[in-house]
Amino acid sequence: MLTIQNIKKIIAANEGEQALQAMEQMEQDPALSDVEKALVLAEKGKWLWVRERRAQAITAYEEGARLDPTGPSAMLLEHSRDIMDFFNPDLLNP
Repeated sequence: MLTIQNIKKIIAANEGEQALQAMEQMEQDPALSDVEKALVLAEKGKWLWVRERRAQAITAYEEGARLDPTGPSAMLLEHSRDIMDFFNPDLLNP
């Protein structure tokens, strides 16, 4: 069974875009269950978010939440939406 630790090892073993390609290959693997694919998508979203590719990260979270509504992607999607919705008027008027 695919676990978050296994996914993180695969990401750590690959650098840059190779890590993204490895995750995309995993999410296309027909042997994985929806829950396992959702874990891959959550990690993919986190990887993209750190690299400031927010729209792609949110898309990965949405797909992961669709596959497993109670999994980590659903929580990450909620958190990322909260971050994107944050507004502080004091920052606009120094």
